[in-house]
Amino acid sequence: MTFSDCVAIEPRLTQLENDIKAHATRSCDGEYCANVVWYREFKPRMLELVGDYCENPMMRGADRYMCCYDHLYKLLPNCKHEYGICM
Repeated sequence: MTFSDCVAIEPRLTQLENDIKAHATRSCDGEYCANVVWYREFKPRMLELVGDYCENPMMRGADRYMCCYDHLYKLLPNCKHEYGICM
């Protein structure tokens, strides 16, 4: 299962991917934390589209969830913590 396969089943993943890419191109200065952004802003949106509790039964399952999670999270910029500690 690839992200493209998931998009073929759930096209709304494309908008989420585009939103994450747009976020990543903005300046992320100071104490930027990818985890905070992911868990507050993007993961809740992803869970509406993929995973055990999503609307589309074809997008349920660990393989689809992990495929989308891995692909989308990697699009975020790296954390920029002063002491290298993630929040």
